[in-house]
Amino acid sequence: MKKKMKHSQFMQGKKKRLRVSLVGLLIVTMLFGCVGCSNASKGKVSVEEAKSTIIMSLGDDYDVTLSEFYLYLIQYLYMQQMDPDSMLDSDDSSAIDTVLKQMRLELVEYLVALNTEDVKVKQENLDAVETDTANYMELFGKDFLAEYGIDEACVKQLFTEQAYIIALTDKAVEDMKKDYYEQYSKEYADNTFCSLSYALFPSIRYDEEGNAQTDDDGEYISLSEDEMKEQYAKAEELHRRALEGESLEDLIEEYGISASSGEEHNYKGAYSAKLNQAIENMNTGDISDIIETEAGYMIARMDNPDDTDYKEYVIQYAASDTANNMLTQMQQNWLSASGYSEAEADKEQLSKIDIKNLCQRMKDNGIY
Repeated sequence: MKKKMKHSQFMQGKKKRLRVSLVGLLIVTMLFGCVGCSNASKGKVSVEEAKSTIIMSLGDDYDVTLSEFYLYLIQYLYMQQMDPDSMLDSDDSSAIDTVLKQMRLELVEYLVALNTEDVKVKQENLDAVETDTANYMELFGKDFLAEYGIDEACVKQLFTEQAYIIALTDKAVEDMKKDYYEQYSKEYADNTFCSLSYALFPSIRYDEEGNAQTDDDGEYISLSEDEMKEQYAKAEELHRRALEGESLEDLIEEYGISASSGEEHNYKGAYSAKLNQAIENMNTGDISDIIETEAGYMIARMDNPDDTDYKEYVIQYAASDTANNMLTQMQQNWLSASGYSEAEADKEQLSKIDIKNLCQRMKDNGIY
């Protein structure tokens, strides 16, 4: 597995806010039993030949060997559960293109990890590489892997690369979370979040199991005018009893409106105009008037007019969610910036790979 590392030349100045994707697909296969090692394979190559045959170069930073490609390819076929009996001629080129794309991406991530000073792989993860490699070789079968030029060193290298990529991913996500936390803290700085409980006499029909009913067109079935008058009368009665001190939760259960009632957490001003007005000056424990909404007649109880804990939760959740959602897009931008997104592969060497035969070997040996 030949590698040419020039740390000072790769992605200088681009060490901050790295965006990567989660990897580790090979770990999945360790849940399965040992693969048999019988039957000869068409296109079989020696370990030495596969390790010395370069099928793609990422500039001066990394040479991809045939053995590495086979290792990725075997995993891809396993994940896709590709059936050799139903394979089309186009499946060969599709599989090869997909694997090359994945390799370009993950190897760029690995190179960035090596060249980013504040990315540190935990010792426990490095120690796990040894165990994972040994388990993988035992479960897949050394003889089977050797038929495609894959030896223990090749597998160990891949697990090592993935340990670095995961460390880089964790660091990238944490960096983005910090950035977005600051952004959302400023965005919500002037918002006052509140928590309230509400009883809602709905304007649509519910069945006995508490599911909203729909018509043949999938539209909710609205209550009739007379039924809405009955709902309002019940709302008045519940409202009176709540003001007299009865538990709102008990009343909700008694009136059978649990399916439409519940709790609400948001910032003041986020609701409808009527609801915003109703809760604007409520204190803890206050019961609102009956509020007519599009969903029905509501009675709200203010549980916390200034819920700073929930505000903090919203900010942290928004930062984390945005950071995770940004990974894929930022990852592609990062790959493009590396200059290796279109690295050419040795098509002549790849054309010799008999994917259908490889699928058959994997199927025959019980891999899937």
